[in-house]
Amino acid sequence: MKLKRIMATLLCATALPSLVFAHGELWYDVTAHVPQFKKIVIYPVEWPDHRNWVSSDENTVVYKINDYFDKKFVRRLKFRTISLGRTLKENKELRTDEEKYNSLYNNYPTEEARGKAVFDITGADGYLVPITRECRTETYMSPQKTVSVAMSSWTEVTNSPRGNYTTDKRNWTVQHVIPAKERTLYHMEIEHMLFDRDGKKIMTYRNRFHNHDYKIKNYEEKMTKDLIDEFREDVKDIKEDFEKEKQKGRLGPRIGFRDISLPSNIAGNEAVLKSIYFGMKDGARRWTDAKLNYRPEDAAYEKYYVKGSIGQYSLDRIWHDPYVTTWNKMVSRDEQKWVDGAGNEHTQVTSRYETDITDHYGGYEYVATVSGSFFLADANTGQILVEHSATETDDKTADAYRHLMKSFYEKASKYLKK
Repeated sequence: MKLKRIMATLLCATALPSLVFAHGELWYDVTAHVPQFKKIVIYPVEWPDHRNWVSSDENTVVYKINDYFDKKFVRRLKFRTISLGRTLKENKELRTDEEKYNSLYNNYPTEEARGKAVFDITGADGYLVPITRECRTETYMSPQKTVSVAMSSWTEVTNSPRGNYTTDKRNWTVQHVIPAKERTLYHMEIEHMLFDRDGKKIMTYRNRFHNHDYKIKNYEEKMTKDLIDEFREDVKDIKEDFEKEKQKGRLGPRIGFRDISLPSNIAGNEAVLKSIYFGMKDGARRWTDAKLNYRPEDAAYEKYYVKGSIGQYSLDRIWHDPYVTTWNKMVSRDEQKWVDGAGNEHTQVTSRYETDITDHYGGYEYVATVSGSFFLADANTGQILVEHSATETDDKTADAYRHLMKSFYEKASKYLKK
């Protein structure tokens, strides 16, 4: 699809859910009515080499991931599901024609053809395709480093015949060596795509991790489950917001949406483009009481419109050198009984403290930065009425962008209430 066609499509895309737990780049077409879906087919997780992970062995990572996707994600959201990623006994018993279900693994020439097959065979409202875009480990060395550390030691005495006091305080400096250490950085990215019965893509959700927290053998399982959890929470928000929105009366003026100028590094990325336009529209729904116009052809009915410009939308990898932190460690504690002149017994506590050193190895951190300007303009004159420019950072680009949108719409909302 050419970029101009993508942009035209995005301008028509609608936004509904309120993103409470979201960390990924989300786009959702409200006209598909996903919250009203009753039954969906879940395809097996596709690996970066384009293999679909399928297993009937309950002890394998493959089985556990697909089983988790079905049980912990979809069933909690009260969808009826057909999971193609694992073959449970109870799942087989529900199937009247196993051969027909097997045909859903075929390579269909188009999503339209696959959507038709899914509906004809299962009667499902749609189907979910999770694709692992990246799953790898990266090993590197944190170098040895020598640092000067200020050290102290002292004794604290409490409840003594002389009261409370500190004694034996001493200060010195040591040359502390942080040893070299081999470290492992884990990378994973998953994109979830939901299609309706006609094979039309109606939701995309892309999320990723880059961190050192998975010191376990089957890191693929742990990381995949964590990403599934975040997706599940966002879909839960979509369903809950659908009900809330039905009850909410929008009394404000009608606003529409225009183009967002984008930096070259994301201009051709359809998933990111969709999530950016989605965020602009969802922000208006979430943080204002305005009536929202998603259709460019209805621009004549708008009183205001929103447009924007993003200068930076990046996830940057930053190196941190090894360093140390210090804390006060109790190295000894002694209790001693004594009796005052009135015959009352007391307990004197003598505690010895010393500075202790904690090593922090060098490593990589991923920092998301989104900078830009957004404007609320008069639909008749084009006059800029509200402007907000800022640079936001977070651990993920979608979150940094959401901070920018929230600050802009808080300003816009105040103006619209005048």
